[in-house]
Amino acid sequence: MLNNSYFYVQMYIFTDFLS
Repeated sequence: MLNNSYFYVQMYIFTDFLS
C-alpha cells in the first residue's frame, strides 16, 4: 500500500517534469 502510494507520487512528479 505504501509502496503503491510512493510509485504514484513519483509518477506524478515525473509527468510534471516532462510537461
